[in-house]
Amino acid sequence: MSTPSRQIGWSNESNLLSYINKQLERLLQVLGAALKTQPTFGSISLASASYTLTTNGIYTVTTGGSNSLIFPDPTKMIGETITVINTAASTIPVNTTNAPLQRGTASTKYTTLAANSYYIFSSNGINWRGGALS
Repeated sequence: MSTPSRQIGWSNESNLLSYINKQLERLLQVLGAALKTQPTFGSISLASASYTLTTNGIYTVTTGGSNSLIFPDPTKMIGETITVINTAASTIPVNTTNAPLQRGTASTKYTTLAANSYYIFSSNGINWRGGALS
């Protein structure tokens, strides 16, 4: 729904209602983008091969190993989110090519993801950024 532009002679109340309406429209746009459904990928095993994360989504690693998770190129996924749930009993290696930057750092990449942990990463068009949720 589009909000009509403010008109000369509108009361303060009408102007305020128009402003609130525009803010609500913007909020709905932002929420709509944030709440879009993500595909889910479960039961990922790193015991016999590395696993490439190919798209935005929720990835559940159930079996660790010496093979690694490989993140996609963040420049091709601007604004997309990848969630990794590690239910494995061990840390899992992360391939450092497109690995996310650790929270609060400008260049330190994740090399592992902790056992029994939950991570959310978003692409800013240059890097994957994010970290573990507690």
